[in-house]
Formats: sequence, structure tokens, C-alpha cells
Amino acid sequence: MPIRMGHYVIPENDRMHRFHIPLSHFQMYANDMENYLLKKQLTVFDEEDELEFEDDGEEEEEDEGLESTWLYFLGDKHTYGVQFPNILRSSLLISIYSFLENQLTRLCKELQVKMKLKVKYSSISGKGIEKAKVYLSDVVQLNFPSGSQEWQKINDYQNIRNCFAHSEGIVKDEDKKLIRSIEKLDNVNVQGDVVIGKSIILSKDFISNFIETIKAFWEMIEEPYLEILYPIHYWYKK
Repeated sequence: MPIRMGHYVIPENDRMHRFHIPLSHFQMYANDMENYLLKKQLTVFDEEDELEFEDDGEEEEEDEGLESTWLYFLGDKHTYGVQFPNILRSSLLISIYSFLENQLTRLCKELQVKMKLKVKYSSISGKGIEKAKVYLSDVVQLNFPSGSQEWQKINDYQNIRNCFAHSEGIVKDEDKKLIRSIEKLDNVNVQGDVVIGKSIILSKDFISNFIETIKAFWEMIEEPYLEILYPIHYWYKK
């Protein structure tokens, strides 16, 4: 495996640091978000427990009013336990995916310029991460890990991201490709039925798993990328 020399590990001189540092910030934000959600959920659930305790000592004629109050807290429990977390997690999923897509696009354009390639990135058909994969594989001839588990997972995350971006996370029975992606990934499931509709629900560790998958994938293309740009600054272990 190629080893990076001296000054290329300095963030200002190594483009890869401009990928890893923002990604670590996404992870920090995700951690803060989950801590906030946990505190809010504990508060709501404690209030619900207190109300349930008070219900046991009330007269029967007051049941109607208490039922109304109970339903209010039940609504809060669903809001802060499911709906609100799902909004935050899906929004972060879309942001992180956009970051990855933009970084791959920038990588292609940078290599086009520095390698003085005749085939321009803009001339490649397709869009998004698939377009970047084609350019890096076929034009740059980078050893792109398209057969890796990480790349396959990124495509599954993409399918879930697209559902949130274009369909508000609503799943239809005919969305077989999306359903397969949901089944393959951890910390994600579908809730609901044909009456109220089926929606994607993201659990606590979904975002962290996505970030770790991206990190592992990027490490696979990091060394081949730097070796192409700075071949004289590499040496190999025997």
C-alpha cells in the first residue's frame, strides 16, 4: 500500500482532510442531536407517567377529561419519540449524502484539470454519485471500489435518501428497490399500513452507521487518488 510522505498529511495541502474534517463535524452534530432527543423524550415520558399515576386516584366521572389529557401526552410521546427524531435524522441524511455527492464531483473535476484529461466531467451522462463513479473508473481509471460492501450500502442509503427527498419518506408496495434497501440496512424500518400509509422510520444509530460507511468507502479511494496526483511522493513497503 502506498504511504503518504511528509507535507501531504498537512490539512492545507491534502484535499482528503477537507473531506474527513467536515464529516467529523456531521458526526458531532448527530451526537448532539441524539442527546437532545433523548433528554426531550425522557421529559415527555416522565410527564406521561405522572399523568397515568394521577389517573388511578380520580373518580369515574372524570374519565372523559382525563382521557383527553392522556391522548394529548400520547400525542407528545409519538411526536418526540418518532416524528420529531425522524424529521431530524432524515434531514441530516439528506445533508450528508449531498456532501458526499459534492465531494465526489469536486474530486472528478480536480483530477480532470490536474491530469489534463481530454474527456470532461460535464460530458459524462448520468448524474450524482453514479456519474462520478463512471468518470473515476472509465476516464481517470482510478481503482474504484464499485464491488465493495461500502459502495453497495451507499447506494442503499441513496435509495432511502431519495424517498425522503422526493416522497416525504412514504413507501409504496411497488417500491421494491427501496424496500430491499431498507431490509438490508440496520436501524431503519417501515411503519404504518395501507390505511394510514407506510413510512420509513430511522432509528438512533442510522446516521452514525451512514457516516462510518462513507468513511470506509473514502479510505478506499484516498490512496489511489493521491498516488495519481503525487506519484513521486510515494514509496512502497516490500
